[in-house]
Amino acid sequence: MRITEVSKNTGASADEIRYFESKGYIKSNRIRLKSRQVRDYSSDEVRMIGVLIKYRRQGFEIGSAY
Repeated sequence: MRITEVSKNTGASADEIRYFESKGYIKSNRIRLKSRQVRDYSSDEVRMIGVLIKYRRQGFEIGSAY
């Protein structure tokens, strides 16, 4: 699932998803689309993003959710 689809399904912004990835909470596979690479997230990663967003929205810090 690409980042825009993940964003729609979880309520997380693309920037939040990239932040989670940069911190190592999730990881994506890179797939080639024509001349560019895009992020592709597994269903497990999408579930993790949902959990992280849920806890962030409730006021928890990321370290608590992870």
